[in-house]
Amino acid sequence: MSKEELKTILRDIMEKNGGDISMAKYQAIANKNNLPHFNTIVRNLGGSWEAAKEIASGRKNLSIKEQIINDKEDFMHSIVQNTTKKKYKKLLKEKVFQDELINLFKSEIKALPTVKIPNKTRSSKSITEEEAILLIGDTHIGEVVSKEETGGFGNYNFNVFNMRMGLLFEKVIDLTMNKMQGYSIPKLNVVCLGDMISGIIHDELVESADDTVIEWVLSGAIILSQLLIDLAQYFLSIEVTGVVGNHGRLSQKVRYKKRYVNWDYLMYQIMSIMCINQKNIIFDIPKAFFIVKKIAGQEYLILHGDNIQMYKSIPWYGIERMITSFSQLLASQKKIFQHVLIAHFHNQGVLDKVTGEIILNGSVIGGNEYSLGKLFRSSDPKQMLMGTNPIYGPTWRFPINLLNADESNLRYTYTTESIDKQVKNLL
Repeated sequence: MSKEELKTILRDIMEKNGGDISMAKYQAIANKNNLPHFNTIVRNLGGSWEAAKEIASGRKNLSIKEQIINDKEDFMHSIVQNTTKKKYKKLLKEKVFQDELINLFKSEIKALPTVKIPNKTRSSKSITEEEAILLIGDTHIGEVVSKEETGGFGNYNFNVFNMRMGLLFEKVIDLTMNKMQGYSIPKLNVVCLGDMISGIIHDELVESADDTVIEWVLSGAIILSQLLIDLAQYFLSIEVTGVVGNHGRLSQKVRYKKRYVNWDYLMYQIMSIMCINQKNIIFDIPKAFFIVKKIAGQEYLILHGDNIQMYKSIPWYGIERMITSFSQLLASQKKIFQHVLIAHFHNQGVLDKVTGEIILNGSVIGGNEYSLGKLFRSSDPKQMLMGTNPIYGPTWRFPINLLNADESNLRYTYTTESIDKQVKNLL
């Protein structure tokens, strides 16, 4: 039974009893008329009898966190309305919830229109052919950062995210097509490094956020898919790799099994659906929290980096320890990597290792209340664009500063109504 049905039942009984009713009296009526037990009412409407009565009567406005919980349970109700209670309880498990959402999106989300694939790239004896890597991570879609509360160091919401993605596209094309005249770049590797979604594991982020987590996932996928389609006009091929971060997990408690049960993973799946008809875009979305990827003949270890402990600064020693452990672990399967791509710390950096480089990506969000209040740190929103060579590995690199994105960069379409309509169509 849905929340709306429970609210209607409780509201009708309250109206017949002068606008209020005790829990004991409700249960007596419920027993006589085969209505839901009061525990069911309390569990689904606010967590207490008084809260349930307020919600049923319309006197209480749900918090954003309660709306998110309602979104999840309403989705589940639509999925299992024709199943038994036993199956319903099983479907409430997080993994199944995510899988069912993916199936729903596959049937409901429509692919974006395609664009023409370029015929060829630059070619001559003086041209160097390399692949490009664009790192996108720590977008924290859904988070709202107050300019006033951060003393002007931070300013972020979904509209700012949208503008920064428009500026990112313009910079990538200007650099690869105009500034890099001596290079031919047939392939772009887009590496999504996690924490794409702000998530629901931190109460204060949920309380101050825009909309609900389902809308963050959908709207983020729409913007990033448009970015990929835009880029597909300029490169012969684009390969998108996406690993999950810590903000996107569905539970506050850290878990090591089924780490892909994560809002980042869901968003990547939606992006792959939206780009399915664009033949020069492919996706690689591992269920593991890491992947070793061959890019232009070089092996790259890709992961978010939240496994590495830090204290108020980039933990270079912790990163090196993690790399050593990973090297030994993968060597047991005869796998090696030369280079490492990580995020999480919201700061760009490069650290040499014996046979390659460790490359840290920045963030799209920039400084926020946490980085200032807890760490006394802030950084400009930056994402890394770099080249990689089959012989030399990473070559050129450009940190793209997104701070000055403005309304002129509002390239991608999105309206709240369009997202709301898509969500309601799934219910």
